[in-house]
Amino acid sequence: MIFYKQKITILILDALLVAIGLAGYYHIYHKATLPFVIMQQEDSLIITDAPNTVEFNGAVITRMNGLGFGSMEQLEFLCDGLSIGDQAVIEIQQYGRIRAETVTLVPFYSPGYLVVAAIASLSFLILGVLVFVRRSVHDTAAMVFHNAMVLTFLIMTTTWGKLQLEADGMGILLRIVFSAAYVLAGTTFVHFTFVFPRVKWGKYHTVLYPLYTFSLLLSGAMGYAVTLAVTEYSVTWYRIYLILFDVCRVQFALSGIFAILNFIHSYKFSIEEIERRKLRWILLGTFIGPLSFIMLWIVPNTMGAQGLVREEIILLILIIVPVTYSISILKYQLMNIDAIFNRGTVYGLVLFLVLALYMVITGGVATMVGTATAMSSSIASGFAIVIIVLVFDPVRRSIQKMVDRKFFRIQYDYRITQREIIELINETRGMEELTDVLFEKIESNISVERIAFIRYNSNQRTFQILRQSGFPALQSDDLEQYRSELMNDAGIPILDQVVVEAGAKFEPAAQQPFKSLGISASFSLISQDLRPFGLLLLGPKKSQLRYSLEDIDLLNVTLRHVALSMEKIALQHKLIQEEAETLKHKELSELKSLFVSSVSHEFKTPLTSIRMFAELLHSPYQIQDEKRSEYLAIIEGEAERLSRMINSVLDYSKIEKGIKEYSFEILDLNSIVRQVIKLMEYQLKLNKFTFQVSLHEKELLLHADKDAIEEVLINLITNAMKYSKEIREISVITSSDKGDALVTVSDKGIGIPQTELPRIFDPYYRCQDTTSGRISGTGLGLAIVRHVMDAHDASVEVTSIVGEGSAFVLRFKQANENNADFPHGNGGTGS
Repeated sequence: MIFYKQKITILILDALLVAIGLAGYYHIYHKATLPFVIMQQEDSLIITDAPNTVEFNGAVITRMNGLGFGSMEQLEFLCDGLSIGDQAVIEIQQYGRIRAETVTLVPFYSPGYLVVAAIASLSFLILGVLVFVRRSVHDTAAMVFHNAMVLTFLIMTTTWGKLQLEADGMGILLRIVFSAAYVLAGTTFVHFTFVFPRVKWGKYHTVLYPLYTFSLLLSGAMGYAVTLAVTEYSVTWYRIYLILFDVCRVQFALSGIFAILNFIHSYKFSIEEIERRKLRWILLGTFIGPLSFIMLWIVPNTMGAQGLVREEIILLILIIVPVTYSISILKYQLMNIDAIFNRGTVYGLVLFLVLALYMVITGGVATMVGTATAMSSSIASGFAIVIIVLVFDPVRRSIQKMVDRKFFRIQYDYRITQREIIELINETRGMEELTDVLFEKIESNISVERIAFIRYNSNQRTFQILRQSGFPALQSDDLEQYRSELMNDAGIPILDQVVVEAGAKFEPAAQQPFKSLGISASFSLISQDLRPFGLLLLGPKKSQLRYSLEDIDLLNVTLRHVALSMEKIALQHKLIQEEAETLKHKELSELKSLFVSSVSHEFKTPLTSIRMFAELLHSPYQIQDEKRSEYLAIIEGEAERLSRMINSVLDYSKIEKGIKEYSFEILDLNSIVRQVIKLMEYQLKLNKFTFQVSLHEKELLLHADKDAIEEVLINLITNAMKYSKEIREISVITSSDKGDALVTVSDKGIGIPQTELPRIFDPYYRCQDTTSGRISGTGLGLAIVRHVMDAHDASVEVTSIVGEGSAFVLRFKQANENNADFPHGNGGTGS
């Protein structure tokens, strides 16, 4: 109830001030002036345009009604003491002589100006009262804004008008009200910058009290001077008033500049996006309104010149102030202030720079010429326009970059950005691509100092850091230690309260873990079965601003789609893996079937030979001893061949089961090669191979399993025999290289395609070449070779050229009898 009465009282005072404003409007309507266009040059007032009396053009006015004056404002004061239609006697000096002329005073303000003044003043008044009515009485910012708008209304309606001393003394009262409103408006504007969008400084009254005191004293002094000037019709006192009014202008200009700087300071150090949006509305109106008034009107008038534009233009520009300020206080979300502020600031600053450049160029040319002429003015204007055209676009781009950097470090259209992110996430096909999109979009739209994306296994309760940036040393152990503080099953974000705007839905963070990890926000990814399976950790924003409501909403929506995409990717991988395993099982099954078929065929060949020659030996026919020995040698060779084939199958079976064991001892590689040649001699002769053996001149000692190394060499020689066609040459060479013992088995067979080399050591694998495809075999020989070499901590290298042959190089570490370092596979399975 008390507040309601206070509001009614203030509105009644507003009504009284409106009455004063209407009276002032009446007086400016009746303001009179001489029927000439007059220009001031130094201390002389020159008639430049006299429509009805052309002969006055170029004459200097020296006195009016017997009173002298030295400026346009003093002449205006003398006219203000008269009415429209009154006769005035002026003294003019022309062609070296002085003469007196009687002229009739005409209206000072045009009908167009009066209409604009009415519209502008009412705009300030209505919006000021509207904000006051819509807000509470104890809303200091709304109250100060209301006061500033009412004072501005009074400035516009009580501006210098008719001062003729009448019985009611209204002319003097209006001039006093105008002077007081003018000086108090600047101080009130400064006051507003300290309380909006929030109280900026608890001791701001220590600054405002002196300002208000000075403003009241200055307005009192101006009121006293103008009262004496009117009552005594004294130009001297009016000069004093004008001096005081110039101080008032300076105070108004300084107040406006300080207010702008104070708003910019508030904007720079504001940590809430809501406050920054409100301030962008304020700055937009301030740059366009008061700054225009100061630069285009007050500064030129203070310097003794006329305003750069017509006064009604200034009034129309000033309407932007109450509009933007009211929007900022009542409904800052009304429009996209970012785009408006960006463009308005850029082009406003460009306009001021262009005007300043134009004035400097034209003024400079006039100064150099000495006397302004039509030609010099045209040349100066043309030159200025050319320069402005050349610099306009570069200046605009530079200012655009500056505005973007200072005011729009972080900005995005929520709906557009959300749609773009969702589209990109839905198009991703893998975790790496998904992570790239997430990091890039957070950096471009929110821009944080640190970010980490983590996968969580709820069954094993373990974390896997997929990607991180900005963290000095983030470890999975740290995350496991603080799991309950970083994650929740509801998917509600956990944030440090000092980095988030009020009104956002979040769970307050525990200070210690967040500080320890250097994070400000933790977002949980929740699966469709309501289990957490991931984390997004964020540090503070690079701009040091708080996380806004839009930031939180954007991150929540983004992570919901990231979670869906991760589950989709996981399902796709599972299906692909199952399909691959099915294909692998099918291929393995086919290979094993082929293996059984091949083994059966391989076994039949030596068995057939053994049976055939055994039957020959049992035949009733007489067989010579030489033939008998040959048959027995064949039977023995085929039996050994069959034994080797069986051993290969059994060995690989042990390898697959992981029970293959090796017995290491010190051996001579040359001796092993000799033994293998002896074992293979029968088959080599049977298949008509030329066999070349070159053994190193010294012993090559190995720590090895004798049977395993023999099996490796036999497999390589057997393969060389299988894959040799017309040229049947095989060579075995032992050598030493950098302390290693080497044995090389080479042939001049069909060779191996380069594309097949990576897979020749796979079990059951057979080259896909059409020629090799007709060669029988189990596909286990080279798989056994690789396993044996790995168990001996040795290596096997292959070089092959199709059509020219292949070479297999076995490389072992040499040993000596006094220092035996056994391979890792000693006594183990070798698996």
